[in-house]
Amino acid sequence: MKPSPDSIQPDTSTSQEQSDLKLLNGRYRTVKLLGRGGMGAVYFAVDLGANERPVALKRVRKDKLDRRTLSTLRSEFLALATLAHPNVIRAYEFGIDYESGDLYFTSELVDGITWMKAAQRLRLATPSGFESFVDLTAQVLRGLEFIHSRGLVHSDIKPENILVASIPCGDGSEGGELQVKIIDFGLVKKE
Repeated sequence: MKPSPDSIQPDTSTSQEQSDLKLLNGRYRTVKLLGRGGMGAVYFAVDLGANERPVALKRVRKDKLDRRTLSTLRSEFLALATLAHPNVIRAYEFGIDYESGDLYFTSELVDGITWMKAAQRLRLATPSGFESFVDLTAQVLRGLEFIHSRGLVHSDIKPENILVASIPCGDGSEGGELQVKIIDFGLVKKE
């Protein structure tokens, strides 16, 4: 479920993206750009302060932040950091990059595919595809039920914000059960 830091090479597609690949606050070594959006970027990084744990590191550029946005993002992160459920992405740390002033937060890194891609593959690949699809859907519902039981609402739920990963077998090999992770709580709201 977690890629090895050595198995992923840095993305060198642009000089801006390459300059972002560095050590952040002496703790996070960014390895590869995973995606870029209107407010910032998401990286595969390694947390040197947590036994080189692989993490997803989201940076929000300081020029995209005002006081209200910063306060909202911090409140949302603090709410998410209290969630511990097997079908919900785990949030780790929220901070400010000492060097750039950019906001960042880290979370569990999931090596998976979107729910829609998983559903398409299951229906085509196996006779028991429908049963597997029902199981994935039940996992999504359990994750959402847990989020709601904590007084929160994920207001951007869509197939792209649901990842499906293969849980390694007991011997560490791939091919175990499929597990759903609900991600990208950019617009979490309290009920």
